[in-house]
Amino acid sequence: MQRASAIKLAQDFTAALSRRDVTALTRLFAAQPSYSDPTRPGLSQGTSAVTAHLAALCESLADAVITPLDVLVDHESACVRWMAQLPAPRSHALDAVTWMRLREDGIEEAHSYFDASVFFEDAKEGEPVVAPDARMAGMGEPVVLRGQDSRNLPFDLAQLRGRVVVLLAASRSAHEDAQLIAQTLGDHFGGNPDVLLVFLLDATDIPKLLRPVARSAMATLRAQAVRRFREGFEQRGRPVPRHVEDMVWFVPDYDGTLFNALSIRLPLQAAVVAVMDQEGRLRGVFHGPGGQAAHKAAEQGMALLG
Repeated sequence: MQRASAIKLAQDFTAALSRRDVTALTRLFAAQPSYSDPTRPGLSQGTSAVTAHLAALCESLADAVITPLDVLVDHESACVRWMAQLPAPRSHALDAVTWMRLREDGIEEAHSYFDASVFFEDAKEGEPVVAPDARMAGMGEPVVLRGQDSRNLPFDLAQLRGRVVVLLAASRSAHEDAQLIAQTLGDHFGGNPDVLLVFLLDATDIPKLLRPVARSAMATLRAQAVRRFREGFEQRGRPVPRHVEDMVWFVPDYDGTLFNALSIRLPLQAAVVAVMDQEGRLRGVFHGPGGQAAHKAAEQGMALLG
């Protein structure tokens, strides 16, 4: 794509966004597009999913004044920086960047980055914390999360559908908080074959040479978590499933990609708990004091189990 065309496409994106014109935004995308931003978890793929995601973005910024700042382009991509001035009582100036991969027929892939916490900063600790559109039933498209687990085996959240997934996102700085949450979740769900626990670990500060050491430490933590699950079945007089070791996953994130897919901003100041339903859709994100967040997540998980 010519430089002038790339600049115009990026400018058209912010112009359509400032008008909240979802139709115009969608027309800027190529066939089979993909898009992500913090207003919805995961990557939206396909025209209908991208349109719904863009509609959620426009709804989230409904009363904001959007100002384009600058555009950087090369022959196959563009990066546009823009600002959204939110009205009172929030009155924040939201700095945002949208990166686009371009084709001759439009935007093939785009990702917008900004701090979504301004949309729910008034939530009380321990209450569900989600982007505005995610408060609706169903919470949109299933979350897409793929990587490698602590055993260096492929991990795909889609393979876990059919059961409730409780995901604990934590960093080393929130180690004690994470331990308390893990213990609480284990006490609630140990012995329940319809619940899986996924521990997403911020490993962005671990050098590549030390990753084998980190995986060894995670293997120890995983063994402890599996033992707690096994004990949960035994204490409740239930048969221990043969697949009990596959009910607990430890997934390190070395570059922040997985946290970004969940719209969780790094660095983490405290552990975060997310609950996904049997179809892989996000149903709640909880933060705050470890025990309180874990209990809220457990309540949500039990509600999904009926």
